[in-house]
Amino acid sequence: MSQPLFDALSLERQGHGEEAIDKLRLALQSGSGSADILRHLGRMLLQAGLAQEAQEVLRKAQLRSPKSAEILTNRGIALAMTGNAKKAIAIFEKAIAAQPDYFLAHFNHGNTLQLLRRHEEAVASFGTVLRLRPDYADAHVNMALSLLELQRYGEAVSSCEAALSLRPQHVIATYNLAVALQELHRLPEAILRYQEAIALNPEYADAHHGLGIALQMIGRADAAHAALTRAVELAPSSGRLLRDLITSRPLEPGDALIERLQKLSDANLPDADRIHLHAALGKAHCDLGDHRRGFRHFLQANALQRSLIEYDENAELALFARVREIFDSGLLARASGLGDPSDVPIFVVGMPRSGSTLVEQILASHSQVVGGGEIKAFSAAVKTLGLGPFESPKFLEKVRGLSHDQLSQIGRDYLSLIRPLGPAAARITNKFNSNYMCVGLISLCLPRAKIIHAVRNPIDTCVSRFTSVFNAGSSYSYDLAELGRYHSAYEALMEHWRKVLPAGTMMDLAYEDLILEPETQIRGVLAHCGLDWEPECLAFHSTDRVVATPTRLQVRTPIYTSSIGRWKRYAEFLGPLLVALKRDANGNRLAEMRRLPDERMRQD
Repeated sequence: MSQPLFDALSLERQGHGEEAIDKLRLALQSGSGSADILRHLGRMLLQAGLAQEAQEVLRKAQLRSPKSAEILTNRGIALAMTGNAKKAIAIFEKAIAAQPDYFLAHFNHGNTLQLLRRHEEAVASFGTVLRLRPDYADAHVNMALSLLELQRYGEAVSSCEAALSLRPQHVIATYNLAVALQELHRLPEAILRYQEAIALNPEYADAHHGLGIALQMIGRADAAHAALTRAVELAPSSGRLLRDLITSRPLEPGDALIERLQKLSDANLPDADRIHLHAALGKAHCDLGDHRRGFRHFLQANALQRSLIEYDENAELALFARVREIFDSGLLARASGLGDPSDVPIFVVGMPRSGSTLVEQILASHSQVVGGGEIKAFSAAVKTLGLGPFESPKFLEKVRGLSHDQLSQIGRDYLSLIRPLGPAAARITNKFNSNYMCVGLISLCLPRAKIIHAVRNPIDTCVSRFTSVFNAGSSYSYDLAELGRYHSAYEALMEHWRKVLPAGTMMDLAYEDLILEPETQIRGVLAHCGLDWEPECLAFHSTDRVVATPTRLQVRTPIYTSSIGRWKRYAEFLGPLLVALKRDANGNRLAEMRRLPDERMRQD
């Protein structure tokens, strides 16, 4: 070992990292830099957060030692830290090829795959790490992160518990365990774990935020507001946290929070924060009656979000047309009655913000019904055939040839996924809205299932959607014209289902009718589902259950009419939406179509 390297390592052991780096830099400048000096300097620079310089030093070290898994792995980390994740993946793969049992190469390969949102591959990498090092807690923690993204919540719980068995006070594992439990609607356990994470790190803003949302889900509004307030105190420029705080309680005129939001929205913050800040300002001004100013903020939030995502509108609209083509009356007649005969499932479908959460809350107030919430169990059941998801070309090409056994298998698999939600329940609801796309397949796989289609005035639906959702999973929602065209394609699909489904399978429930004639409409819903009348369904707002959707606060209040005709407050901004929906300035259809309950326009 050279003297400069010996001295540098001694300085590092004594806690003088900067001096150690300077010593090795001088050695390189003097021309006496060996492969070992390059290797150690690169490592030290990486640990000091100097990733750009580390990457260059490690590049030179790699030239000297091209099969060193350590050098390759550290260079990959440096590349990932400097934003070159794809190149980092290639370097990690070289490290793995050079030394397949070098667990740190697999670990950082998984971390970088997470950055690229390639979560299935990341899970495989962390699995390899754990085969090599079963006691590596951080691999369990990071695997849980990808499992959460993949909505494999039960497995995420197991990964977090494994991490905590190795490191009982691992705060991130505790927090992620709370998130997974919350997604499984195990709210008392989730709340306890959030509180444990806060005890481990009282300044953990995300833990306070998660606690607030969990408390909202069980109806503890005041405690939720306090937790969300604390989260914002700890992360005062987080648009996401501020937006959730704004939605937790109506603002009063002159509230200082509005001025604070305005200043932050004009600041040089990341786009993700600015999107949520504009959305929060939109809600704040609308709550205070300044609808014009509020909607301008919603326009800014949506325009920013739209600029950050890719949306293939042609492909999306073509999917609607393809589904209508495949699931024709002939297919549904030929395969009628072939699936699983269970009458347990109830599906509540419809566009988001159409009243589906309210419908499920009413049903879940019945003694024989368990509300499952927004669960993707039917999509998961479809995938068990090995033909891909419902919307994939492979599945749609094969669907006409599915056998009795295959249709029954999807039905049975679906039942096995939902039954744990209510082991003794006569009916279990699923209000994953987008199941409207596969209503035809549902009727084939579960011919005795009941489907309730939540219908609302399309302009109100779209405006509510435009002012409430800001994530990449709703790509069609961020441009008024695109949103309108999507809604029109959805309407055409639902009209198709009305024509081809067996009688008694699906009923339309108009939001406006439900609001104005609640008992009459609720009796009709219960009758459709084969359930006797229970007055508790009329007092749905008092039902003690978990509500996970963004409307969790609204369904805990009695029925109100202020949301009917809400779009008219923003009419001056809605030209592109009205054109796409083929509506005139008063909201009337421009083309003659079958009149549905959602046609009625009312305003307080």
